[in-house]
Amino acid sequence: MNEKKSNVIPFPLGKRQDAITREIFYAKSNQYDDCVELARYCLDLMQAGVQEQDFIQTPFKFDPTTDPQQYTDMFVILNLLVATFLRNVDIKHILQEDLDELLLKIKMLESENDG
Repeated sequence: MNEKKSNVIPFPLGKRQDAITREIFYAKSNQYDDCVELARYCLDLMQAGVQEQDFIQTPFKFDPTTDPQQYTDMFVILNLLVATFLRNVDIKHILQEDLDELLLKIKMLESENDG
């Protein structure tokens, strides 16, 4: 019997509002997919560049079977790139806070090296 009653009636959004909401969702979804593809393209360019370089004797391996640690590191970099690109289009990503913290750590390292 302690049930609270409310006199607030939810306002129906209507078909137009639902369509706008759906349109925004799909636009954000497409932007997300585009950011992932851009990050993958960046890694493809890095891989091609690393394989063509001649100043390191042992080039990086982008193969999980031959060098799993390096492969997982590149997977992390891929996701950091995605978070960066998503920030540019105002889409939140869980790693954006980590990027902010990493920037502070890098600045601390730079100040230690300068001082």
